[in-house]
Amino acid sequence: DGNHVLEVANSGYLNSAVITAGFGLSSTQNRLQLLFGNKARLAIRQQEKEVVLCSVSIPV
Repeated sequence: DGNHVLEVANSGYLNSAVITAGFGLSSTQNRLQLLFGNKARLAIRQQEKEVVLCSVSIPV
């Protein structure tokens, strides 16, 4: 699809309160939007019971 994708998996549980309260993730999302518009994506999700996956996709 013409994008580079970086995925990082880590053991643990996703805490949605931390995602909405922190500065780092929202700052990263804003920076991606400024640089790439709607062509970039940052996603964090619980992949398995004890695995959290963070994915960043940017256009080539």
